[in-house]
Amino acid sequence: MLPVAGIVVTGPPGAAPDAAPVAQGVRPVADAVADDESSQDCDQEGGYAVTGLPEALDRYDVSRVWTRATGRGVRVAVVDSGINVANPHFVNGGPYGDAYAEGTSFLPASLEQEYVNVYEPHGWADPSGHGTAVAGIIGARPAEGSGVVGLAPYATIVPVQVFGAVEDPTEQDPELLPDTGRLADGIRWAADAGVQVIAVSMSVAEPDPRLEDAVAYAGSRGALVVASAGSALTAPAGDPGGVHYPAGFPGVLGVAPVGSDGRPSEQTFTGSHVDVAAPGQLVATAYRGLLDCYLSEEPTPSYAVPYVAATAALLAEQFPDEGPDLWAHRIMMSAERPRQGSRDDVLGWGAVSPHDALTLTIDASRPGPPVPGHPPAQTGTDVVGPAVAGPRSEPWAPARRTGLLLAAGGVGLVAAVALARALGRGRRDATD
Repeated sequence: MLPVAGIVVTGPPGAAPDAAPVAQGVRPVADAVADDESSQDCDQEGGYAVTGLPEALDRYDVSRVWTRATGRGVRVAVVDSGINVANPHFVNGGPYGDAYAEGTSFLPASLEQEYVNVYEPHGWADPSGHGTAVAGIIGARPAEGSGVVGLAPYATIVPVQVFGAVEDPTEQDPELLPDTGRLADGIRWAADAGVQVIAVSMSVAEPDPRLEDAVAYAGSRGALVVASAGSALTAPAGDPGGVHYPAGFPGVLGVAPVGSDGRPSEQTFTGSHVDVAAPGQLVATAYRGLLDCYLSEEPTPSYAVPYVAATAALLAEQFPDEGPDLWAHRIMMSAERPRQGSRDDVLGWGAVSPHDALTLTIDASRPGPPVPGHPPAQTGTDVVGPAVAGPRSEPWAPARRTGLLLAAGGVGLVAAVALARALGRGRRDATD
């Protein structure tokens, strides 16, 4: 499912709502919401560190997940605002391999003369911070003093910059805003670059042939496109809601967010384009060129998309010959829901479960989403309830008060130790 005219892209993490360069008319939108003013503390010189493993990774039991796959050898395109490679979570070389590769920018090169740190020909600049946050959820490496790490910590991010932003919110240069044609070009470029997964945390209200062709082309090149379901919190005036794109196009995995309590957001656009759900509120991830931050006071699709994209990267490593359709099937079939054959327009097939996706046995007779090339075995009409179990305690309380957790020293202790232990145990057979 894909964005069309009216693509939405919100402004920098932590920006005031009026600072977001929300496109009007027929432009795509990045579906992230601004945070409260407390998250501005993340901008302090030297940055702040989230010292514990991100709550979503704890719920996913990544120690088990990483014994099977870590995203090694998989390239994930983040079609967004670029990535800030100055962030300590993006380091090339070393035991985790390259965190990022040479990407591209579809912004005019002339912007390099007008703005500082906006345009970079390889996509290695991120004036809004949005793309960096998305990339961090997918493939952040352990960093000194931080517990943040990506769900696919060995995956390589390929940045494809299709929009930008400027520090001064009064500047609204049209060349920096999301553009449907640019988005379509970015998806095509990513497919030609040989990526296996394309993360698009953007949406638009109407289908556009350029986008539809781009996602179809990506699928033909072996790439799975994962896209935002869209949100009323970031939609431009006049957005009708309902099915948004590219999530609504065939072959695209559409993602809705759930809050830290596991419940869906009433602001997310519902419809047939919603395939699965993932965490999207108070997400701990890489922040600008500094370090970490908890982002999004409200559940937002922008930060749910990368959890699903990272799951796809894990599958691409473990099942490289299956291809995008079967990777998507694994994600949908293994999602947590009240009954196997049930789906609804709020959470799709339910909450993503990376470990279950990695261990799923493909069976065309099982109720649920049909196996590609096979008719549906059975459908259900149950309403999917809260897809993610509620928090075991109140892990987000400190984040709500401060917007971050302070560094406590160490070398990415929680994340690095968890990853090392998981890898040290080696992979188990897919039957256990």
